[in-house]
Amino acid sequence: MEDDGTAKMIGSWQGLDLSTFNATGTLTNIVACVSEACNESGREDCTGLAETLAAMSNPTNGTSPEIAGSLASNINEYCSATHIQMDGDIAGPGVILSYAFQTSLALLFYFFVKISRTWTRRIINLLSYCGLPSLRHRGLPLQKQVGESIFGAAAISSVAEFHEIQCYFIASIQIATLLCFDSNNPKAAGNSSTSFGQAIFNAETSIILSITSVAPVLLTQFSLQRAGIHWWYTFITMTFTVILAVIIYARQAIVMVSPDGLWDTLVSERAVTSCGMNPAPIVYCGLFDDPGFTTMGAVPVYTGCLVGLIAWFGLLIDQIAYTIRTRFPSVLQKPGILGWVARLLDTSKQNKLGRGLVVLFLSFANLLLLFNVGMYSVLLGFSIRGTDFSNISGWSFGQLVAVMVWTPTMIKYLYYIACHWN
Repeated sequence: MEDDGTAKMIGSWQGLDLSTFNATGTLTNIVACVSEACNESGREDCTGLAETLAAMSNPTNGTSPEIAGSLASNINEYCSATHIQMDGDIAGPGVILSYAFQTSLALLFYFFVKISRTWTRRIINLLSYCGLPSLRHRGLPLQKQVGESIFGAAAISSVAEFHEIQCYFIASIQIATLLCFDSNNPKAAGNSSTSFGQAIFNAETSIILSITSVAPVLLTQFSLQRAGIHWWYTFITMTFTVILAVIIYARQAIVMVSPDGLWDTLVSERAVTSCGMNPAPIVYCGLFDDPGFTTMGAVPVYTGCLVGLIAWFGLLIDQIAYTIRTRFPSVLQKPGILGWVARLLDTSKQNKLGRGLVVLFLSFANLLLLFNVGMYSVLLGFSIRGTDFSNISGWSFGQLVAVMVWTPTMIKYLYYIACHWN
């Protein structure tokens, strides 16, 4: 009695008679195909598998169910012995290290800005209520002293330049993702992979990193606006990265390799004579050495987009309110919808309830952005764990350039401190 699945599979073979199917001949062809590919690659474990398959092609070695079970086991071993290499332009050692530098600098400047603006006073006040009453009136003077110190001034001076660099860095990666991975374009650069598993892995990794890497950008923009720096230039560049992340998220099904283009690449570069001038079976193997983050990628990608949109909307309201308050105060007195909206935005700075709501929203946005950066850091941790930084061959010109992107920001901060120490 056949089950529904077996019946459907037999039906899809369009009337193939299994009683006349030459299983031994088919297995012999598979053995020849695998053997030639293994001999060309020089893999000892692969050659041993080919010998095992050759022995299995003899019907006297076991019944058909035994052969089928052994074949499935050996094919699994055959695939597990492969190691998919990540495209260096997507997540090579230099690129991953550059992502790590970006996140570290974003968090570092965030803490510097917080310490120079509010945290010093709050920490002193907290200590004064926890058994050190002598510090009760020292919070505000110390906060002012730290804010005017060279460390605070250097942080504020460097964070804007760092933010500009990271916006263009992330935007360039996002644009490259959209251009390289297009399922409708057989000639896209993302089709130059050595297997289907590698191609899909590269596309998924590029999507995940292009979306989640916006988290440090939003955190830095939040730090800038809390520090009183409301430049429309930095806000627009940040908005550009958010828009690109949303586009990539909405087009995930399209931001993928082209099956036709990838097949053409594999046939032209990895054709094997015994396989009928088709690629070796190894190109159909799945991913066995996933570093871990693609399996959890759906959660940070979804939350990253959601948090990003919420944070961007809040930053936009703050940017507009600041602009009206400082550059167009006359709008507050105008009648109509424009004046009403301007007064609504400005009311949060005038009454107690409005100030309380603003503080509550900013605190929530702060925690949300830090949580988003934390999830992104976990993804980077998986990537760093699976990256061999000691392999010199992996450090191409592009990898070195990716790392050196952040050097001006770090050197400028240290130079500013050293030259103004006195």
